[in-house]
Parts: sequence; structure tokens; C-alpha cells
Amino acid sequence: MLSAHFASVSAFPSHSWQGAAGLRGIRGCCRAVWSRPTKKARCHSRFRGSSAWNSMFCKTAGPPSTLECNKAASSCAKSRRWQLSLYLFQNMESRSVARDVVSFNTAISAAIQGGNWRLAAQIFASISECAVVPDTISYNTTLSAFQVEMHWDVALQFLGGMQEQVVLPSVTGLNTTMSIAERSRRWQLAIVVFTSIAAARKSPDVISYNTVVNACARRGHWKAAMHLHEMMLTEMIQPDVISFNTTMRACNMGREWQAALNLLSTLPRFRLTPTTITYNTALCAYDVGQQWQRAIGLFDYMTRMSIALADSCNAAMSAGKTASAWASAVQLLADMPSKAIQPDRISFNTAISACEQGSDWLMALALLL
Repeated sequence: MLSAHFASVSAFPSHSWQGAAGLRGIRGCCRAVWSRPTKKARCHSRFRGSSAWNSMFCKTAGPPSTLECNKAASSCAKSRRWQLSLYLFQNMESRSVARDVVSFNTAISAAIQGGNWRLAAQIFASISECAVVPDTISYNTTLSAFQVEMHWDVALQFLGGMQEQVVLPSVTGLNTTMSIAERSRRWQLAIVVFTSIAAARKSPDVISYNTVVNACARRGHWKAAMHLHEMMLTEMIQPDVISFNTTMRACNMGREWQAALNLLSTLPRFRLTPTTITYNTALCAYDVGQQWQRAIGLFDYMTRMSIALADSCNAAMSAGKTASAWASAVQLLADMPSKAIQPDRISFNTAISACEQGSDWLMALALLL
């Protein structure tokens, strides 16, 4: 369970979603979003006259129904008009229209579209004040809000609150939390969340494994990445090409280049087609193993298949920046325009480094100029 780890997480700052919860705070936030007169007028002009507006506010048979408001707010959110969606959500209360869980879920999504994760969390926190029971979509959508600014600590406390309410998080919600931890370079937390999936009586999916393997790869923990990869296969979970890309990258980080290439050779067994990222990772493996001839051969193959990018050439050049192959690395740079590949700063820096290995300072100076 995550409860043991939650105890070690520092207390929430004063601007946390729990401290700002309440309908009063939501009203203020919604009014702030809607406070600019020009934006309000522009949005009114776009929405007024539409069938949704007419059915809700221009009919004479009383206030609109909850279903009508939900449909209109959802339509606005899907068309990226999140301000209108929040405006409708706010006005449902002022017009005495009951709000259900769909109303709140739509408003949370709209707040996320607007990049306001605090408002999204406030809307979620107010659900219970309206005697509405949140569903799985409510939890998952609110968790995704914390990805806006990578608030891994808030996401963990949110999961802890779910456990206190005896609510089992879904695999999607746990995957989102792992992604936040991984992108925040908190690989240990990603592993803790991954192990909690079984405690929540859930089965991890391929996204779960890919996320936790990527967390290990960021820190070069190739043994853990390989163990997780093998565990996924043992559990009969079909890997995708991302599974292999991330595990290969972890092996490269641990300088286990042969293990990375062995993973590449197993792709046909799973009927997976290597992507440019897969081949680039293999090029990095050749670089780690100082296999410059094989790297150039793979890059030539990628060029013939029209899947080579500047990163591909840079990786091949890096493999060739040795005392014996530095001229090949410089030649790769010279050939990039003929292959319709635009060199970047890394391309020139790698070629200059190759010239340094070959003690050709005149060529290095020419590349600088």
C-alpha cells in the first residue's frame, strides 16, 4: 500500500487544492476566468443564437434541465471552448439547475484545458458539498490535472485521500500518477505506485510497465528495467514498440549495449515494427560498444528506408568519433544535405569532437567557421 510512503511526503503548501476547496472558491475562480469583458462578449457572440443556447435560456418553459446543460458544456469543452464550459457550469447553480457527476467531470476537464490545475482540484473537492458521488472519471480526470505542472506530491496526496475514502484507484489513475512521478524524476515513487497496483486488486497494463521502465531508464537502472520487461512477458502482457524502446534505452544507460541489441532482435517475435526511435536507440548502443562500422551500416539502411533524422545521423557520427574512424564521422556530416537531412548544432559539435580525436584541428576550425 502507499500509506507508508504518504507519511513521508511533506505537508501541502498553503495553495493546495484541499485548502482552497469549497463552492465559494470555485465561484470566484470561475468569475475570474470570465471577468474580461472583451472575452465575455466574444464568447457570448459565438454561443448566443446556437441551438444549445436557445434550448437552455430562450425557452419559456422554465429553466433548462441538467441534461441540456451537460450536453452544452460538453460540446463547448470538446470544441476547446473551455471558458464557455466553465461559464455554463457556474450558471447552473445560479439558475437552480441541479448538477450531477457529469457536470462536475466536464467542468474539471474544462479547467484542465485552460491549464488551471488548482481550479480543477477545487471543483473536484466541491463535489461532496453538492451531495454528488464522484466516479472513476472524476478521479482519473483530476489526477491528470496534476500533470500540468508535474505536481507529484499533490498527486500522491490525492491517491492517499482516495484510500482514506476506501476508494480503489483505477489502473488509469495509477498510470497517471506514475507518469507524473517519472517525469518529475522521482523514479522510486514510480516504482512504489507500480507495486500498489496489485494492492489495489488491479492488474498492470502495458502502459503501467512502460512508465515504470522509463522511470528506471532515466536513472540508468538497467537491471530493474530488464526485470520489469521480463515480468511483463511472464504475465502474458503484449508489449508494444515503446516497451522495447524504453528497455533498450535503459540498457544503453547502463552501458549494456549487447543486451539492448538483443532486445532489438526479438521484435519480430512479437510482430512489432521498429520505429525511427528504435533504430536511433540501437545506434546509441553501437556508440556505447564502439561499433562504428555497424552504426554506419544501420544509418545507411535507415537512409534507404527514408526514416533517418538528424538524431539518427548524430548517433552514427558519435559512434564514429574515434581515432580510427573520425574521418567517417566528418563524412557523415558532409553527406547530410544530399540525404535531405538538415544538420543541427549537435551534428557540428559531434563532428568537431571527431576531428579532435583525429588531431585535425584545421578541419575542426573550418567546421566552426
